[in-house]
Amino acid sequence: MVKRVVKVTIKTFTVPMRSNLNKSTEGFTLLETVTVLFIISLVISIALMSYMSAYPRIQFREKVDSLVNVFEMAAVSADQSNKRYAILIDFFDHSYTLYDVNANDPYDRDNLLEEDIITGGTFNKNCELDYVQFDDSDNIIDGGEAGTALFVVGHNGWNYGGKIVVSDNDGNIYSIIVTRLGKRVKILKGDIELETPEFDLRF
Repeated sequence: MVKRVVKVTIKTFTVPMRSNLNKSTEGFTLLETVTVLFIISLVISIALMSYMSAYPRIQFREKVDSLVNVFEMAAVSADQSNKRYAILIDFFDHSYTLYDVNANDPYDRDNLLEEDIITGGTFNKNCELDYVQFDDSDNIIDGGEAGTALFVVGHNGWNYGGKIVVSDNDGNIYSIIVTRLGKRVKILKGDIELETPEFDLRF
């Protein structure tokens, strides 16, 4: 009896599923990354545009608040001492300066020393200086012949009340109101009409 040996050959087939799966996964990850980057850049662009549109209003408020703080600081300092302080508003270089009055005549700026200057600031296109008017006159001080306006404060109050009229980047007008006996300075929207003072203060 002859035994036959049967040889069985098993053919194996490899399916490249793993390779395709890796390619698919890599492609999806790249798409996700691009999408996330696009969303981030979109959000940053929107935030930047919002900030740029709000920046003029922010700067206007900062400029106005700074000027108001200078007036209030001068009034409080004068009230707590026997010293006088002056705030010079200059239309020629669009600035304001707070200084300690050491001369007999507070309007004598020729004798103003650098060490008398306390602080100052400037106006710009986001906060434009339009004009100044005192409460005892209809005359307007602007960039014309006069060119400067001076507020002086002593222990009793301001020499004159008045208003500093400024405008923002959109052309909106605001009045910074200084009252003779007041330490607080008001910011009101619009060109506010001044009330006639009932008394004069000696300086």
